Amino acid sequence: MVLLHPFLLVACLGDDAPDPPATGGDPATTDTAAPVTDTASDTATDTAPPEDQDCTVRFALLQKDAYSDLDGRNQPLWPPHTTTAVEFICLGANWDYETLSNHGTDYTELASNGDFWLEVVDTSDELPVSRTTLDALRAAFLDCNCEAAGDYVSLSAITDPGVQDLLDALADFTNTHLSCVDGTMGKDVAAWLEDGDIESVLGKIQQCNLGGLDWGDGFRAAVEAIGGAPEVLHTANNDAILQAEWYAAWEATGVVGTCDGSAAVCRDTTWFNGGY
Repeated sequence: MVLLHPFLLVACLGDDAPDPPATGGDPATTDTAAPVTDTASDTATDTAPPEDQDCTVRFALLQKDAYSDLDGRNQPLWPPHTTTAVEFICLGANWDYETLSNHGTDYTELASNGDFWLEVVDTSDELPVSRTTLDALRAAFLDCNCEAAGDYVSLSAITDPGVQDLLDALADFTNTHLSCVDGTMGKDVAAWLEDGDIESVLGKIQQCNLGGLDWGDGFRAAVEAIGGAPEVLHTANNDAILQAEWYAAWEATGVVGTCDGSAAVCRDTTWFNGGY
């Protein structure tokens, strides 16, 4: 499996894909679900059969619009939050999973309307594995993150004071650069950002442009404006790219490696509008 360019938007799960774990259906379309574990951990209960039985594994990317109160991925121009999962099934068991929420939305977390917050944006091919290999994949995956690279910029906690400062700085960027075909002014969109009204922003930006820039440029400028260094900060999307590249390396080589949390991919506040 070749890892696609991280800024390439890809298709969702096909109709013939098997049911993912815990939900009994596609998280993007199923209304309700019960997590397979009652703990606060991202690690699901191990229900796999003895290690002499064969298993199947796949990697999944799930996203929602950053800071939005709407579930799923609705505006591809806007940066997402990305959660990842290693999903697996072994003979005689149901689909199960390990997931990394990457400082944000959990795999089975539900919005107030009862739908999943996260939308499945891509999965890898399913591959047969031994139970021994599956256990090694699960352990290595849960230790795969960008923590060693430096500080983290949240894409979920809109009430966090740091995020409020970030949105205020993004509002200044918007006021300077944004123009819209319907006459909406940059200052109007800037006011929505300052108020945390992300839904109004998302509903408008399709009709606007940033003078040759994009929202990734805006977020980078905002990080720098509040005293950060965007070339050394990371977001959930940096973690997700690291995790996707780690899984793709195992697919290509058959060797379960470890993640380098200080790698270059863990820096530079990446916006992962893409897939596996």
